[in-house]
Amino acid sequence: MIDLPALPLEPLVACALVFSRPAGLLLTFPGFSTAPPTARLGLALPLTIILYPGVADFQLPATLPLLVGGILLESITGIAMGMVVGILLGTLTVMGEMISTNIGLHTAQMLDPLTNSRSDSLGSLCSVFALALFLGTDTHLECIKIFAASFQSIPPGVFLAPSGYVPQLVDTVGTMLRVGIALAGPTTVLVFVINLALSVLGRMAPNMNIFFSIGLSLTLVVGIVVFMASIGPSMAAFMPMLDEAIAQLATLARVTR
Repeated sequence: MIDLPALPLEPLVACALVFSRPAGLLLTFPGFSTAPPTARLGLALPLTIILYPGVADFQLPATLPLLVGGILLESITGIAMGMVVGILLGTLTVMGEMISTNIGLHTAQMLDPLTNSRSDSLGSLCSVFALALFLGTDTHLECIKIFAASFQSIPPGVFLAPSGYVPQLVDTVGTMLRVGIALAGPTTVLVFVINLALSVLGRMAPNMNIFFSIGLSLTLVVGIVVFMASIGPSMAAFMPMLDEAIAQLATLARVTR
C-alpha cells in the first residue's frame, strides 16, 4: 500500500471558515436565490479559492464546537450582507405589486425570479427590471469588491453582534417600502380618481351598474397605460437605490469606500 501524506488540518479549518461567508452571501444575494443549492455552493468554492490568499491572519478555533459556531456566524454574516442588497432591489417589486393590486392584476400570480416566490405579473416584471439594472450597471461587481474587503475589516471568526446589523436591516426595509410606495404613487392616485368618478356616476345612475360594467376594464387599461408611461422615470428614480445598496453593504461590512 502507498501511504498518502496527511493533509494539514489548519489550512482546511481556515478554508472552511472562509467558505462559510460567501456560501451565506449567495443564499440571499440578488440573482442567485433561484439557483439550486448545489450550484450556489459550487460557486462559493471558487470565490473561496480567490479570496483565501488575501484574507488577513486570524485565530483558528481551538475546539470543534468553536469551529461549528464560527462557521455558523460566518454564514449569518454572509446572509446579512446579501439581504441588505436584496432588500433594496425589492423597491421596484413593491411598486409593481402595489400597482397590480390597485388595477386588479393581483390575482395573476407568477414566479418571481428575484425572490423565488409567487408574485403578481407586474411585480415579477419589475423585479426583472431591478435585476437587469443591478447587473447592467456593474453594481454586483462593486458589491463583490466590498464583500472581499470585508475579510480585512471583519476577519473570519469575529463575532458580528445582531445589534450591529439588525437595526440596519430594519431601516433598509423601511427605505424600500417608502421609495416603492412613492414610485407607485402616480398610478395609485389616478386609480383612486377613476374609482371616485365611477362611484359618483354609480350613485347618479344606480341601475347602470357602472363599476362592474366598465369600471374594472377602465381601471385595468388606464393603469397599464400609466404603468408603461411611468416605468422609464420610475427606473431612473430607482437608480439611487443601487448606490444606497452599495453604501449599506459597505457600512455593514465596515469597509471605507
